Amino acid sequence: SENEGCQIHGCPLRHPRKCRFYMEFAYCKFGNYCRFRHDNLENKEALKEIEELKSKLEKVKSTIKEREDQIKLKDEEIEVVRKDLQEALQVMKEKIREKDKVIEMKDSEIESIKVNFEKEKENIEREELKKFEIQRNDLHVTQMLFDDFKEEMTYKYGYDSNAETSEDETEEESRKKE
Repeated sequence: SENEGCQIHGCPLRHPRKCRFYMEFAYCKFGNYCRFRHDNLENKEALKEIEELKSKLEKVKSTIKEREDQIKLKDEEIEVVRKDLQEALQVMKEKIREKDKVIEMKDSEIESIKVNFEKEKENIEREELKKFEIQRNDLHVTQMLFDDFKEEMTYKYGYDSNAETSEDETEEESRKKE
């Protein structure tokens, strides 16, 4: 405690008055060599403010820690979702490969059907051509037989089916004209 009756210059107990500069500015250019007392207790407001700031800093650190924990949880959730998506992507790729295989098989079947269709078409055309050739040959034979028959009829009976009039009619007309 401070003795009010104490003289600064002659007191052997070293309990001088408070330093005016230290009290106002919390700084004195003489430092420890100053004749006046540098009492830190006077800076209670500053200490209180420092404590409040420390408390706020702890709250901020706590909030940051909570946020980091939340971020870590979100990162873990994201990782789980990413793995699920990768698995789903792999499943989809496998399904696509299977569908591609089915499409290749169907394409192969279609190509085989086309080839078989073309072969069958060629076989049918060949058969139809053979039938046509047979009918044409039969027609040709019939035409030849008809021509032989016609020639024979003309030879035997003097009748020509292509002529406008027969030989008998021509002879009758000639007699009538005479």
